[in-house]
Amino acid sequence: MDEHGPIVTPAPDYPARANLGHARFFSATMHNITTHTCEIAGDTAHCETYVIGTMLSPDRATMKIAPGRYFDRLERRAGPDGTPEWRLLYRRCTVEMSLDGPADWVNGPMCKGFLRSVWSKKDRSYQRPIEVGSDGERW
Repeated sequence: MDEHGPIVTPAPDYPARANLGHARFFSATMHNITTHTCEIAGDTAHCETYVIGTMLSPDRATMKIAPGRYFDRLERRAGPDGTPEWRLLYRRCTVEMSLDGPADWVNGPMCKGFLRSVWSKKDRSYQRPIEVGSDGERW
């Protein structure tokens, strides 16, 4: 289960719901996972992870930065082949603060020519093998 604000979503449904929401309200997002602590007791673990979410507006003129935390409960279980593996059981998400501002820098000369992310398999992260080249969407 995933709790993002007032919405609690079963794990199998979360990726589609999150992707739909991000695509509806933003032209690009990135989440950076930072400080992580984990308390393990037998087959259960409780974790806290800091996250910094950055979201670019649909018109690419403004952006938001939203630091928060994830509170997770994990369980160690037998995987498909019987080997023990850790699985996320519950996630609760906080938003600690936010910052809104213009996206002038990314739209300006300092980033001109840098690759941009694309929300599809056309994103250059899927390129195999990774090579230097001029293809791909750019700022």
